[in-house]
Amino acid sequence: LRQDLKPQDSVVWVHDRVESAPVHRLVRPYLRAAVQNALEAHWELSDEVGGFTDFVRNPEIGPPDRRLTVWGFVHTTDDGVREVRRYRIGRAHAPGDPADLAWTHTAARVGAGVTFGPSVQRVRVVEIGLADGSIEVHFDGSREDAVTAFVDGSHPSARSTAQDLGDLGVAIPGYDCSSCKAAGGCDALVDVSGALAQAGLGLKTRSISASGLDRYATCPSQWLLSADLHLPRSDDVSEAQQRGLWVHRWLEHAHRNGACRSDDPGPLDAHEFSIVLPFLQHHVATCPLATDGVELLAADENLYGFDTTAGVVCVAKPDLVYRIGGRVVVREFKTALQAGLGDHSVFSRSVQVPFLISLLDAGFTEALGGTSASVEVEVLTPHGAELFSWDVEDATTLTQARESVGGAASSWHIDDIWEPDPGPKCIWCPVQDWCPDAHRGPIASSEPRSASDETFDPEPDDEPPPF
Repeated sequence: LRQDLKPQDSVVWVHDRVESAPVHRLVRPYLRAAVQNALEAHWELSDEVGGFTDFVRNPEIGPPDRRLTVWGFVHTTDDGVREVRRYRIGRAHAPGDPADLAWTHTAARVGAGVTFGPSVQRVRVVEIGLADGSIEVHFDGSREDAVTAFVDGSHPSARSTAQDLGDLGVAIPGYDCSSCKAAGGCDALVDVSGALAQAGLGLKTRSISASGLDRYATCPSQWLLSADLHLPRSDDVSEAQQRGLWVHRWLEHAHRNGACRSDDPGPLDAHEFSIVLPFLQHHVATCPLATDGVELLAADENLYGFDTTAGVVCVAKPDLVYRIGGRVVVREFKTALQAGLGDHSVFSRSVQVPFLISLLDAGFTEALGGTSASVEVEVLTPHGAELFSWDVEDATTLTQARESVGGAASSWHIDDIWEPDPGPKCIWCPVQDWCPDAHRGPIASSEPRSASDETFDPEPDDEPPPF
C-alpha cells in the first residue's frame, strides 16, 4: 500500500470473490473500514520505522526451478529496512503462534533476499488486522538473523517445510476445495452424489455445511459475509453459549484420549470444570467408547464429500464418530437446562441431523468402513441425559432427511444476490457490523432473548473457516 492509496481502492482478495453488483453493496462497509485501517496502520508504521519509499507485491527469490515466494507486500526505506506485511481479514495474530512461525521465517528470508532498493540492513515481518487496524511485529532483526531463522532446526524450520512440498501426492481437503477444478475427481473428497437432493448444478461450485444452511435460512447476507467471505464475526458469547463451548471442548479432549472420566478436568480450568461437570457426569456413565468392540473414528473433525450432482463440497464436523461392528454411529452433543424433548423436535429444530443422515446414506457410511449407520443426539442437562437415535436405513427417516436438506439447499444453491433479511435477529447477528442493512433491524436497546427461549443452549458456530 502506498501512502497515496485512496479509500475507494479495493482489498484484493475480498474484491476478487465478489461477482455481482448486489454483492458489491453488501461488502462495501467492510472494504471501506479495511482500507482505512490499512492506511492508518501504514502511516503508524512509517512514523515508527521511517518513510517507506517503495514496495513490491508477492516477492520471490531463487532460480526458476527453486523459487521461494511469499504472498504479501515488501516495503523499503532509504536506510535499508525491508518490511514484509501480511494483512488479516480480522485481527492480527500475536507473535509466536506455532502455526505462523513457518510463514514468518519464510517472509523474513524472502525479505532479506529481494534485490530491489537499498542494501538490506534490517528485516521486519508485520501483520495488520484489517478489521481493527491492529499491528503485530513478528520478526525484527538483521539480514543474517533472517537467514538463520529460516534454517533454524530448533523447531520445524521453514526450509524443511518448503522442502517437504516436493512430495505433493496427498490431497488435504480444506478452504480451497470449492474453487478447485479437480474437486469432482479428488480422492480426498468422498463421493456423496445426491446428498443435497438437488436436480442439477447450481451457479458455481460452492461449499456448504449444516450450520451454513441454517445460517442462510436465517439471513442470506449473513451466510455470504460470515461463511463465504469470512469477514470478522463478533466473538461475544452468552453464559449459555460459553457453557456449551466448554462442554464440547472437554468431550473432544476426552474422546480423543479414549476415556471420559468425571475426575479429569482435561483442558478446562477448575472454575470451568465445576460449571460443566453436572452436565458431563451424565455422559461419562454411558460413554459409548467404554463399550467393548467400539472403534473411535473421529472426534470433532471435519469430514469432506463432494455432491457431483449439485457440484457442491459438503462438510460435516460431528462431535463424535465411532464404529461398532459394521455400524457407523455419528453422535452430536447438546446442552440444555431442562430435559423432556421429543425426537421430532430434535430432528426438525435445524438441518444438522437430516444433513448427517443424507451424507451417510450418500457415501459417508461406506467411506467410514461401515455397512449401516445411525445418527444420534445426546442432550445433556444438569439432571440427566437423553439420547435420540435415527437409523439411516429407515426409509421414512431417509425420505424426511432428504426433503429437509433439499428444501434448505434449494434457494442457496442458485442464489447470487444474498439479499439481507432484516429483523429481530439483526441484534444477535455476528456480522452486523458489516451489513449495510443492519440499521433496518430493531434498535440495540430491544429486549435480548433469554436462554430459556432456546431448546438447547445456543452454541456459536465452532467450525473453522470456511465452515
